[in-house]
Amino acid sequence: QMCIRDRCCTGLEFDDVILYNFFVDSEAEDEWKLIDKLVIEDVKVKKSTIASNAVEQLSVKEEFIVGASEELKEEEYEVLKNVRMKALPRSVQKTNASLVSELKHLYTAVTRPRKRLIVFDEDMEIRKAVLEYWCALGYVTVLNEKELENGSLSGPVKQLAETLAGRNTSKAGWRAQGMKMFRRKYYEQAMKCFENSGDEEFCTHAEGYLNASRGSEIIAEINSVKYEMKEYATNKGEKREANIRINELTETLSLIHNCRCRRI
Repeated sequence: QMCIRDRCCTGLEFDDVILYNFFVDSEAEDEWKLIDKLVIEDVKVKKSTIASNAVEQLSVKEEFIVGASEELKEEEYEVLKNVRMKALPRSVQKTNASLVSELKHLYTAVTRPRKRLIVFDEDMEIRKAVLEYWCALGYVTVLNEKELENGSLSGPVKQLAETLAGRNTSKAGWRAQGMKMFRRKYYEQAMKCFENSGDEEFCTHAEGYLNASRGSEIIAEINSVKYEMKEYATNKGEKREANIRINELTETLSLIHNCRCRRI
């Protein structure tokens, strides 16, 4: 398994993705309760309308919804899920910047898996609104702690657990994923893949690029500290702190270099 922050995985795809503790560090908190204001309803839409207007689930325009007084044969319409927002009081009719930002990150995370998304979150209060929304749409299966502890999983869920444990991933699969990570400059994740595929040479190659990348970042930071010390440090205390930081960075750079030399 690989750990990648949701902000860093745009453009990547995986068969299975675990979204871990997304809500624990949420800055939106109470704003997530606005999800409770969403109303999910079944609406009738003419099949001819669906074909000509590309009508999608969850976003049916009012003009396309068949009225209660309009009589249609069963074969003339389809029932779609539609989501609308309840009227909000003035007190909450504002720009919820934190919620908007976190929704964008959540969208990135939930659209990464090709097959399955596994959500685990310890903050039961903040996640509640989103979980209930997904359950109402029939999008999720909820597993409780008891099922996981007594090993009563079966069918697709059991197969998923084995996949997450790495039992169903071939060496070729790990190698292919490692190449993808390497091309996108996720060198640490590439190393993990190559270790699992048994490709020692590729692993060493990825580690070299990782060390070079870290070294470049450290050199840039050293130059930045030197510049700030020259331009802005006004007393001995500030200069002493800057020199301590430079020495720490230089030592880290030396460790990276020695590690690279040993591998060579």
